[in-house]
Amino acid sequence: ISKLKGLEENEYLRFLDLSGNQIDKGRQICYIEDLPLLTELDLSFNPIMTRKYYRLQILYKIPQLRILDGQEINPEEKVKAENLHGLDHDDRKTIFKSLLPEEEFVDRRIKTFQDIDAESDDDDFQLTQDDLMQAESQRYSTTRGSQASRRSAKSDRTSMTEFMSEHESEYNSK
Repeated sequence: ISKLKGLEENEYLRFLDLSGNQIDKGRQICYIEDLPLLTELDLSFNPIMTRKYYRLQILYKIPQLRILDGQEINPEEKVKAENLHGLDHDDRKTIFKSLLPEEEFVDRRIKTFQDIDAESDDDDFQLTQDDLMQAESQRYSTTRGSQASRRSAKSDRTSMTEFMSEHESEYNSK
């Protein structure tokens, strides 16, 4: 599966497992972003995971999600997703102007949605094992603390390596 068109009709959809497919465009999310009951989405092992700020983009577009790629979504991630897209910009500007009326407000966010590469329908996307490994390591960066989390991350990386080995010919033929 590489396109999500047609899923927008399923208004009662609560859980959607799209892991192990060929979804590589963030714009495909528009077909599922208005599903009011969608709370769990799994896009693991899809090329879209390698996109810059992947999780934050998905959380911004589908704010009612509770679980993404098998990981619970914490409130901090939701706030980061909103901040990335500038939802707090006007509030910060108002507060700044009330405290320092003579000063000019400057948006000093380190990350903004303008940092995300634009997509086109004819992007030629080459998925590599290194790309998936990097996406997964970012995914587990929030769980670095415990040994159990490290064992789990190592196990998932091994699974990913096995998956890539099994499907290597598909990726190399593109």
